[in-house]
Amino acid sequence: MLYGAQGVQYASLYVGDAGLPQTNAASNQNTGIDLNITYHATITKDLKLDLSGIFTSYKNKIIDIPGSHYFDGYNIRNVVIQRNEVGHPLGAFYGYNVIGLFQSQEDIDKSPTQAGARPGLFKYQDVNSDGKIDASDRTYLGTPHPDFTYGLNIA
Repeated sequence: MLYGAQGVQYASLYVGDAGLPQTNAASNQNTGIDLNITYHATITKDLKLDLSGIFTSYKNKIIDIPGSHYFDGYNIRNVVIQRNEVGHPLGAFYGYNVIGLFQSQEDIDKSPTQAGARPGLFKYQDVNSDGKIDASDRTYLGTPHPDFTYGLNIA
């Protein structure tokens, strides 16, 4: 805000986003099928039936990221939850694979070293088998893309 004589408040001289411009960061490929089937029927002069069904299934894959092999996506509370990497789907979920809960101190003692481990907390998979849980144990956990979608419309 700008202030003039006698403290009069004026609106800002610009509006909008002053951040970096949005760019395409990756090339990706979608392969799949879209199917739509429609049936029209006249039951009587005043009664008609339209029945439509749709089905879609596709796979998404990043095929190129100029200048890099991957870039991180969204994060929650400063924890990255998505990674975009060549060969994986766009927006793939990325993190620690939970394999259970710590049941006791004995369970903690026989498990790979994990910071903050206590009974009742998550037990993570030691992906690289080095005996400790750290950032190198993060892995791909799934995709935000559905296996298929479908719908039915009766009118």
